[in-house]
Amino acid sequence: MSRTTITFALLVMTACSAGGDFRDDVSTSAEELGVCPGASVLEGIDVSHWEPNVKWAEVKASGRVFGFVKATQGTYYTDTELVVNWPNMKAAGVIRGAYHFIDWSQDPVKQADYFVAALKKVGGLEPGDLPPVLDVEPLTGTTPSIKKVLPFLERVHCLTGKRPLVYTGASFLDPMSPPSTIGNYPLWVAHYTSACPNVPKLWSKWTFWQYSDAGKVPGINAAVDLNRFDGTLADLKAFAAQSNVAATGCSGSAGTGGSGGTGGSGGTGGSGGTSASGGATSGGGSPGGGGASATGGASSGGAGSGGSGGGGAGASGGSAGAPEAGGAAGAAGAGAGGASGSWGTGGAFGPKPPAGSGGQGDAPVEDAEGSASCSTSGRPGGSGGWLALAVLALLSRRRFHRAAGGSSTVA
Repeated sequence: MSRTTITFALLVMTACSAGGDFRDDVSTSAEELGVCPGASVLEGIDVSHWEPNVKWAEVKASGRVFGFVKATQGTYYTDTELVVNWPNMKAAGVIRGAYHFIDWSQDPVKQADYFVAALKKVGGLEPGDLPPVLDVEPLTGTTPSIKKVLPFLERVHCLTGKRPLVYTGASFLDPMSPPSTIGNYPLWVAHYTSACPNVPKLWSKWTFWQYSDAGKVPGINAAVDLNRFDGTLADLKAFAAQSNVAATGCSGSAGTGGSGGTGGSGGTGGSGGTSASGGATSGGGSPGGGGASATGGASSGGAGSGGSGGGGAGASGGSAGAPEAGGAAGAAGAGAGGASGSWGTGGAFGPKPPAGSGGQGDAPVEDAEGSASCSTSGRPGGSGGWLALAVLALLSRRRFHRAAGGSSTVA
């Protein structure tokens, strides 16, 4: 996660940066007093491409029970070490987890999809793996928006069946006034201190604690982040095996209803009855009585029903019976309008279904300004002028570079 060198220029650096180093997470109120662990803790680490060629068997032999690896950032970067770290951790018997570094300028749901897809490419989450993690901290060139945290967490929860962890620090999260629902997710707190860590106000305890970014661990040829789990090995395994808790925001938008069927044609009216001919007069005889006019056939038109779906058009009623001589007109049949189509079932995530079935779709996610778009223009965080930025670039151990197709740096 963060890499910032401690020097005399630290004050200048913090003036021009948006944060990212949790050493400044100092208790300033009763709500931010340190939270100490229980009687038992376990040691672990987290790594990324900044710590290449990790020898996980040596890490495990040094007493580190668990580890987290960076998987992705935004929708444009998969950590170059993920493909080797993920299987090698399992082979060494290290209880493993993976994290996603949020890019505040991008759609959080698309980032969640990218994260889970990247994990699947290297074998995916398996029984016994730790829940996935969202890394919530500053990213150079972007403006944090707390509205983008919960949609990511809900989406990953849905896709993996595990309630994600939130990695963050009190000094960064608390000023953003996060919604209380974020506190329903377990906390991995970052606070580099030898005392007990401060936790953001949404939580009363922590599950993992990143207490240093300058550790020395066998099997790693670089300074590494050190972490603790609050509990025993049995507790850690139980946490990794947690069952799915019903998540919200998991389904797509309602699918489009199928087209309604065409209404059936109305029945044809019956023909009118034929009028009887009058009797012929015989020579000198009385004329025969005129034949009684037959009643017109009163056939009703057939009633056409519309197909279900989008409401089929009602069929035309049957034609009225045409009277013959003196015949009464047949009644016209009335075609019934098609029934209104019901909505299609919400489509599952995946390929778009064919017309007439439920469609897919994600719930819209608002950005910091509350618009339908999730992308915001990046701008440098903080102030301090070009001199401060130059000092930061010189002293930072991060090798920032511009991602292909994006405007953000890789952390």
